[in-house]
Amino acid sequence: MRLWGIERRAANELRLSKQKRETRAPRSEKSSMQKALNLVRRLGRDESGAALVEYTVLLGVMLVAVIGTIVLVGGWVNTKWTALWTALSGS
Repeated sequence: MRLWGIERRAANELRLSKQKRETRAPRSEKSSMQKALNLVRRLGRDESGAALVEYTVLLGVMLVAVIGTIVLVGGWVNTKWTALWTALSGS
């Protein structure tokens, strides 16, 4: 099918605008990337982030200690219940 005049120009403009949209990132993505980059730069200069890391590590150590305690106490309670069950079943 042959296109003449306005139809040909419109088809070419449509094809070109589609190519530009495919090769160019949308403006919102650029601004999001710029915001992320600015955030990383700001956090790199900020000294209060070190305290946050220290508190996070401390919280992790405490979490491991609490989980370990629960596991140990749970095992101890389990053996006591098993011994009680065995004593009551043997009667």
